[in-house]
Amino acid sequence: MLLNKKFAYITIPAIYLVAGLLWITFSDAILVSLSTLPGWVHGHFHQLATYKGYFYVAVTSVLLGVLIRSAFRSVIAVKNDFKRLFAENPNPMWIYDEKTLKFLLVNDAACRAYGYTHEEFYKMNLFAIRPVEEYDRLKDIVTKHQPGLFTTEKWLHKGKDGVPFYVNIFANDTLYPTGAAAW
Repeated sequence: MLLNKKFAYITIPAIYLVAGLLWITFSDAILVSLSTLPGWVHGHFHQLATYKGYFYVAVTSVLLGVLIRSAFRSVIAVKNDFKRLFAENPNPMWIYDEKTLKFLLVNDAACRAYGYTHEEFYKMNLFAIRPVEEYDRLKDIVTKHQPGLFTTEKWLHKGKDGVPFYVNIFANDTLYPTGAAAW
């Protein structure tokens, strides 16, 4: 795959550069050698040089399209792998908005553990899965949060049925697109 190369970000421009230099070098030499043929009309040289340029632009446009499509397929494959790793992870996981504390994405394990559907989770925030006695603790940790990976001691959570249970929290900041650009 194009993106698996160590310096993939220079692959497409490098291919374009090499193709361009080869085309300019060899196509001009061919036109010059043709111009010495008997019966060559000098006006044809300019016309053929123009067609040569059009041909180069058309061919390299197709080549760039193929290379870019290959790069996008690689990116989509990686995105799908990460999406699958999140969705199929056996540990309950979610992504929430740090300002509103609303759930943006939850995995199937979270739905099983808490008893909510994905749609129900997306209408809730972090307070909804905690008993009232944990609210102050959650407010405190959210306001004092420092970026990066962190773990906390046991938290008391509750499922849809209202039954409390203890969980260990492992959290990490991440960028997640919201709206139509989200997974």
